[in-house]
Amino acid sequence: MPDQLWLVRAAFGVGLALAAVAGARRFAVHGGWLALALLAPVLLLQLTPGFAIHGFHGLFHAAIAYGIAAGGLPTTDPLMAGEPLRYAHGLHVLVAGLVRLGVDPARGFLLLHAVAVPATAWALFRIALALGLARKAAWLAAALALLGVDAFANGPLSVLQATLATGPPEWRHVPIQKFATAQANGVGILLVVLALLAAVRMLGGQGRLGAAVGLVAAVWALVAVYPLLWPVLVVALPLASALALAAQPDERAGPAWLGGAWAVAIAVSLPGVLALLGKSADASPRIELGATHLVRGLVVLAGMGVSVSGLLAAGHRSVRTQLEQSWAVWSVPLAVVVVGAGAFLLAHLPLHTEYKYLAVAGIGLAFPVAMGLDDLLGRRPALAWAALALLWLPIASWFAKESLALRGDPGAIAREGASLTPTDPGEAALTSWIRDHAPARAAFVDDTLHVPVFGQRSLYVALDPLGGADARARALAGWGMLPSVMLERTFGHEASAVHERRDDARALLAATPPPDDALLARVAAEAGGPVYVITRAARGPRWIASDPRFDAVHAAPAASVYELRR
Repeated sequence: MPDQLWLVRAAFGVGLALAAVAGARRFAVHGGWLALALLAPVLLLQLTPGFAIHGFHGLFHAAIAYGIAAGGLPTTDPLMAGEPLRYAHGLHVLVAGLVRLGVDPARGFLLLHAVAVPATAWALFRIALALGLARKAAWLAAALALLGVDAFANGPLSVLQATLATGPPEWRHVPIQKFATAQANGVGILLVVLALLAAVRMLGGQGRLGAAVGLVAAVWALVAVYPLLWPVLVVALPLASALALAAQPDERAGPAWLGGAWAVAIAVSLPGVLALLGKSADASPRIELGATHLVRGLVVLAGMGVSVSGLLAAGHRSVRTQLEQSWAVWSVPLAVVVVGAGAFLLAHLPLHTEYKYLAVAGIGLAFPVAMGLDDLLGRRPALAWAALALLWLPIASWFAKESLALRGDPGAIAREGASLTPTDPGEAALTSWIRDHAPARAAFVDDTLHVPVFGQRSLYVALDPLGGADARARALAGWGMLPSVMLERTFGHEASAVHERRDDARALLAATPPPDDALLARVAAEAGGPVYVITRAARGPRWIASDPRFDAVHAAPAASVYELRR
């Protein structure tokens, strides 16, 4: 099979080399020590046993990368073979290229984030300079935007938020977390920041043509990498253009450039957005005006407001001066704060992922907060450092907690080159056979979640793990969600189709009786490739070894594999 990812690998290598050269020069001039300091905790967290692989939904993203590396593009759903993957996987294509080079997905995402963290800090720094911040305040803004501006998000003060909101505190909106684990959120944040930098440059009259091209590229790439943040830019950019024009009617060039670039960006990115639609109602966003949702959102927003109110008051003179001098460029962070906070308050997304809109609002809020902090550092440094300690208590608490936690059993998974493998000898032999002998588009019927990661192939359908709470927790370590939740609410498959497949899979794995021909024909038609059934010594169908419709292709004491004849 021809190598379909050579172009990705070549582009990644050239891009990384150019970024290293350009970054070294930029950081030498602009003080990249802070960007590297932001990167340090992300890299240190990767040394925690189990976290780099298990952290959040690490195995979920690894499965997507392995599927692309094995079968190329277009890729299929690793948890529902034969169905197209209804999830943005642009970054996973790059990670798949690294897998082809011998790098496992966990390290692949880390390499990309090692580039993305300083790049994001640099872009935030450039935005701050364009807004009129002094150099020290500009670097403070970059640090605040990434490390958070909400003292109530995590740690001791989060108890107050949880009490008032009558639910768990919202802590996931601190951006730096998204660069620490194997997923695409961090690069999505980078693309949003690059789009905002382009908008600021156009409104400020700096290299408008290049900025317009950059904005179009960033918005288009965002849809490929992390489209959940796309609506914020769709609303915030024209709002910023309108605010700039309203404040300075005689300065029409900047808003015109931004409006034109926004229109082109929508035109080139909308097809990608439409391609991801068509999901079930359970996976679709909606506006939520219920009292519980609104109260919780208002409590979280109030906590963020209280966290920064003192610093905003300390820097209000500086902010007012900058607004009077350059209202046009300040319309960008203002629009981001308004749109991000509004989207967090009103939108109701599957699994409550609307918190990511709050992360974008916090990025916009970091710039005026940095001005207040800079002012306070000059007058009352002890108070300024105390305020900074409170703001960064949540992220410090999170890093401390995660560095002590194991995120599942760290001894259950080993690394062998680009492959993640189970340390259990029987499972390791099984998944090694799958990687070496099963076709790339094969579909496996199994009652574990091992095949999509360890075997690097797709399941006919992922089944919810059976057993008690402990067994379920062990099975889901690194996945973070039940398979039924991932299939119906993340990938957006219709519940009826998922349930039908699950019934058929359980019938194939049942001890008795043998399935009828109609069921086997349906499974073969839906799988989109060869169908294999995995049986284990402690459980599994007793009828399959003597069934003429199946061929034994791998026999071992711990687990055997049977292929459905075609």
